[in-house]
Amino acid sequence: MLKKKYFFILFFIISCSTINLTEKSDKQYNTPNDNKLSFIKCNIFKELENNKNAKIKFKGKRLDIFVNENEEWVGDISKKDWMIENNEIIENIKTNFRKKKKLINFTLEKFHTKDKTKLESKDELVINLQTKSLFFNKLYYNFNQEIFFESTLYGKCNF
Repeated sequence: MLKKKYFFILFFIISCSTINLTEKSDKQYNTPNDNKLSFIKCNIFKELENNKNAKIKFKGKRLDIFVNENEEWVGDISKKDWMIENNEIIENIKTNFRKKKKLINFTLEKFHTKDKTKLESKDELVINLQTKSLFFNKLYYNFNQEIFFESTLYGKCNF
C-alpha cells in the first residue's frame, strides 16, 4: 500500500513538471503579435529529394517554424538557438528576410569562408499567410558551385 502511495506521488510530481515545461515552451514563442514573434505549426504533406519523392523523414509529421519579424528570422529553430549551435560559422552566413502583404520569404546562405564567395548551402522558406502554406527548400553546393543535393518540404500550417 505504501509503495502505491509513493508511486502516485512520484507520478503526480513528474506529470506536473512536464505540464509546466510544456506551458513555458509554448509561451516562449506563442506570444502576441505586438513583438512580431510567432510560433507556426506546419504539417508536412510532401517531401522531395532532388525533385523526386523522398524516403519519408518529415512527411506526415509536424514541423515547428519560428518567425521573428523584429530579428528578421524564420527557421525550424529560434535565431538565438541557431546562433548558439552555429557559433563558429556566424561570420560565414548571410540572411535575407522579406515580408510583403501575405508572403514571408527568408533565405539563409552558408558560405565556406568569411569572404562569402562560395556557397556551401542555401535554405529558403516561404510562408503564404493567405493560403497557410509552407515551402522549405534546402540546397547543397559543391566547390564548383553546382547543386549536388536538394531537399524540399511542402506543408500546411496552423496559426
